[in-house]
Amino acid sequence: NMWNFGYPGQSQTCSASPRGDKKCGGSMYGMEAKITRTEVPYLFFKHDVTGGHSGSGIYDYNGGNRQLVGIVKSDYTAVENRGIKINSLVFDFIDAVRDEQPSAFCHP
Repeated sequence: NMWNFGYPGQSQTCSASPRGDKKCGGSMYGMEAKITRTEVPYLFFKHDVTGGHSGSGIYDYNGGNRQLVGIVKSDYTAVENRGIKINSLVFDFIDAVRDEQPSAFCHP
């Protein structure tokens, strides 16, 4: 099983929302679900993602540490969503962007 957490839009509907109107409310929202299949360069999953989750990580726990395996891209079918698999090219791109545009949170 893999995990995903993201920030869907205020008015988006989240099936597991505790709110009576099932709106996400702009809160962090996520769940654990299985990767259903993979194809180059994608992975497919059944996490409940909606607008605003794009770019959030799909990860598992490896010895208690989070290990990123994919990035949410879009919905794909009525039963599957799609993400980009982390490979060396994607990792190198993320690493380069992080180095060029460091987070103010991490570097005061």
